[in-house]
Amino acid sequence: MRLGVIGENLVERILARTNLAPAPLIETQIAFSMARAIMAGVKVGLYDAIGSHAKTAAEVAATCKTAPRRPPSSWTRWSAAVT
Repeated sequence: MRLGVIGENLVERILARTNLAPAPLIETQIAFSMARAIMAGVKVGLYDAIGSHAKTAAEVAATCKTAPRRPPSSWTRWSAAVT
């Protein structure tokens, strides 16, 4: 799988094709974010909890001692702080 810059509109596509967008910087950030997500999964025991057979989200969350779903209010606060 190759991840990279994908233009979502005409201007972004033009910038990507003409190499005016800082693609290496963006690709580095993508790789860093993916690595952090994997490390977080290891830290809470996600991959051990999933194991080799199917489990529900509630079963995995109980094994990891986490909530099966993030409360919408915390997501709203986070997304408002980022934008």
